[in-house]
Amino acid sequence: MLRIAELSADKDGNLQNFFGIRWTNAITLPASIGSLSMLLVGPLFGSIADFTSCRKIFGAVAMVLTILCTLTNVFVSTETLGFVLVCTTIQTVTYLCVYSMYRAAYLPELADTEDAVTRLSAKGYIILFISQIVLLGTLVTAANIIAGEDTFLYMKSAAGIVVALGIILAFIVIKNMGYRPAVSKLETGQNICTIGFITIYKSFKDMALNYTQLRRFMIFTSFANPAFNAAPALAVTYMSALGLSVNQVTLALGLTLLVGICGPLVVTYAQRKYNVSIQRIMLFNVAFYMVVVIMFPLLAQLGYVFVILVAMGIGLASGMWLAAGQAFFAQLCPGGKEATFTGCYMFANKLMDWIPALVFSVINQATNNLLLSYYCSVIIFDVGAVILCYTIDMEKGRDEIKDTLKDRRLSLSGGNDEENGLEDRDNNEEKGNKIATEELGDASRVEKV
Repeated sequence: MLRIAELSADKDGNLQNFFGIRWTNAITLPASIGSLSMLLVGPLFGSIADFTSCRKIFGAVAMVLTILCTLTNVFVSTETLGFVLVCTTIQTVTYLCVYSMYRAAYLPELADTEDAVTRLSAKGYIILFISQIVLLGTLVTAANIIAGEDTFLYMKSAAGIVVALGIILAFIVIKNMGYRPAVSKLETGQNICTIGFITIYKSFKDMALNYTQLRRFMIFTSFANPAFNAAPALAVTYMSALGLSVNQVTLALGLTLLVGICGPLVVTYAQRKYNVSIQRIMLFNVAFYMVVVIMFPLLAQLGYVFVILVAMGIGLASGMWLAAGQAFFAQLCPGGKEATFTGCYMFANKLMDWIPALVFSVINQATNNLLLSYYCSVIIFDVGAVILCYTIDMEKGRDEIKDTLKDRRLSLSGGNDEENGLEDRDNNEEKGNKIATEELGDASRVEKV
């Protein structure tokens, strides 16, 4: 997309068909607008997931919209680039809806111990990284065969393959996604459009009184998530500005994903082999990531081999962040409030997610200095994440939620029949109560039932 933006720019490097921005902002500015939009509509998605039984249908609609937005890339040209970038911004929001409906709220309800949550999170992200590597390899190979050196045809052919695979995946997921009833009911005077924002406000007040370490974790993730999410777009922009080819950038991204597989494995191994706490793993990871991000622009100028090494470092840190982040949250989340606090978790993740890309775009637009724009947009979030992670007291956090674990729900799996689903839910809740009782009677660790 950046290479197409460069070819579509005028002599001053600006895109006249997309608000006159510099071509080097073609990724970061839409990403910033999309993230801000996600922040505003995220609580609504959470309300739909929490207060209705329509999670499956809304997730399905979001998947279709995501595919349609991707389809616009098949028609990309100098004239249509502005429209494609608008659809890319919309796609960011529709993807959030898919994530909210089909993944995020389920993790705390799918496992009965902290170790199980960590392993489940790690397994999910290993599958994610492997599928991304396979998809990236398929796209690059097919696009090179079809398009050769034609940048526009390269983009069109890659988008066409993504759309085709997306349709197949959507059919499989929608067909097999199980039923899940509403976990909360609207009271008189409440509105589905506003209840999400009100719930988040009340939940943060609840955290301030009863779950102080969960609140501190929310502040931590509001700094860490922007730092991790900003890196790919900023790195790709910087590599493109250095003159690296599409295949060189793609290779770096592919290695990032490949090494990213090791992240969840490292998290699981450190916990199971050496019993390292999730907080220490996270603290090491955010500190390591900060060093890698700071060194990237300096090392990238020394040669492509250093770009590869730094990309691998970013991949490892990102893989560990994805695997450990939700497991960290699940260990501090009180039972019976998984859906509500998952909405708060996602809101915290997106609270400042739009700022790094916007800061980069504004400074770059004003100064045309990529190095200054890069450092101004990421440093404060990296440093803040390290400091905040260090201050979380896990022992206090566990103590704050121990009396709520008897209410922890275990999610349904399979089946679309509501009556059978409710029966399974009752059985799962009895199972969860048995787990919580064992934990209260044994001060060491909950054993798997």
